[in-house]
Amino acid sequence: MDTGVKTLDFVEHLSALQSFNLSHTGITDLSFLLQLPHFAGLTAQFLSFFDTPLAREDRRWEMLSGLSPEVAAKDVILYLRGEHPDLQPPAEGAQVATGAAGMLATSPVQLEERDGKAEIVDAEIFHPPVPMDGGKGQDTLEGLHVTADNLLSELQHGVNVSPRLLRRVERYAIAAHPSGTPSFALLEGAMVLLRPLVTDPYTREPLDPGLIAGLEQLVTLHDSFGGPSATPDPLPVLPHQPDTPDQTAQATETIEKLAETIKDATQAGFVGNTVVFAINSTVEASNAAAAPLHRDAPAEEVEQRKGFWSWALRMSGGLAKGLEQYIKTHRLIASPEVQALLMRLTELISSLAPYFNV
Repeated sequence: MDTGVKTLDFVEHLSALQSFNLSHTGITDLSFLLQLPHFAGLTAQFLSFFDTPLAREDRRWEMLSGLSPEVAAKDVILYLRGEHPDLQPPAEGAQVATGAAGMLATSPVQLEERDGKAEIVDAEIFHPPVPMDGGKGQDTLEGLHVTADNLLSELQHGVNVSPRLLRRVERYAIAAHPSGTPSFALLEGAMVLLRPLVTDPYTREPLDPGLIAGLEQLVTLHDSFGGPSATPDPLPVLPHQPDTPDQTAQATETIEKLAETIKDATQAGFVGNTVVFAINSTVEASNAAAAPLHRDAPAEEVEQRKGFWSWALRMSGGLAKGLEQYIKTHRLIASPEVQALLMRLTELISSLAPYFNV
């Protein structure tokens, strides 16, 4: 039966959609799925478009339409974005999720419920090649925790040690603590700010050779996971960045407001410690990105600032949109307190969305 349905642009307003059965319809285009948060974030549960004009368009769409609905919900998105491991991009070229949906598509993290609270889990795009929850990955994580703890103890008794270095090693030690659910995104979020200090001559000058070697070993161990960098070439990942003093001030203020909102959500009882840890690291990254830059700063430092912005905005977008989605999915909005938090999140998402518009 052909229902005559050819496009479904109206569903872009239905942000909670996780399942779609379009089989036996007249659908000819699925690119609208990139604007639906669950599909863009690769967390949708079901997609079927068997026996449609799109499924008959070419061999690739025919193959995708024959997948199980659970697999198709992910593989179609990867194909549309030009990221499918086995298929070349569509003839019209790769597409990207934009705006609010782009926040989830580029976010290093997602939120899941653990013990009744929203907690951080790595987004699929941020899984390291070496799994962290067993075997070699677990051994590396334990090594990271021991190394960071030992460094922290020695730095606390050092002379003229940079307070920033001390704070960032401490943050990394917390992220590597074996008692929690391991997250490469939390580790990388701590490392993105620690790494520049390890190579900074002024930070290294008062340290003895043993401490310098320990810091370098920590970076090497971290990199052995082979995970994605927090600061890749930013432009393909994040289309826009603050590039004027006013935009910079607005971006840092938005991220600080998000931190306040998450703090209030924590006090309301439905947000866990990993989300708080993530936003605190993100605030520090945005502050580092916004710090005054000398006009003669080397190109490497300029690119480093772009990387900080890329990370801070991707994490902020993922946390803001992810928390909004979490509240709606778990039907927490009956409380006036949570309704007020949701309104604040909606405003923050509107402020962040332009950075993700292509």
